[in-house]
Amino acid sequence: MKAHQLFILLVSIIFISSCKSTIYFTEETKFQLEKSEVDLRRVQFYNSETIVLARQIKKEEVNVVSGKVRLEEGRYIEEVIIKAGTPGVFMEKNEKVLFISFEEGSSKVIPFMKINSRSSGNAPIYQLASLEWKTNSSGRKLGVINYDNNKYSVVSGDRSRLLINKSTLSKNERNSRVAKGVKIE
Repeated sequence: MKAHQLFILLVSIIFISSCKSTIYFTEETKFQLEKSEVDLRRVQFYNSETIVLARQIKKEEVNVVSGKVRLEEGRYIEEVIIKAGTPGVFMEKNEKVLFISFEEGSSKVIPFMKINSRSSGNAPIYQLASLEWKTNSSGRKLGVINYDNNKYSVVSGDRSRLLINKSTLSKNERNSRVAKGVKIE
């Protein structure tokens, strides 16, 4: 009897863990949504990893900034932290990049670029994109993005990817049906 209960418990754990509610937003999912005439502004996006943006600010700017400010080695650093799973909205796009906002403000957008990925079955996937790369004082390469009309270094989360709810796709698939055919009598 214990072996039977253990088997049921194991199957239940596997089933529950396989029921992720979000999936990577790929070029294929984008195509499916566009084919179904779904406006990307109506799709709820999420980031897969915590993103930490940082920039050095002048002492005079400390009271003006909207993020978290800390003093590090005599310099004031403003940080913007976007935790993994934060809901975001589509703002605009170009051929390869989607701009997603995770907080209020039209200039507070994160660029996600279409890249090829093995984790999505080689389907192009959208990952955080840097405009340029710079080397910090410790020799580490950091991506740089424009955020809230300022240049920020991407301190962590530079491999964050876009996610959407699975249900976003299944809602669109409900409109399809299979014709049974008509027989001659």
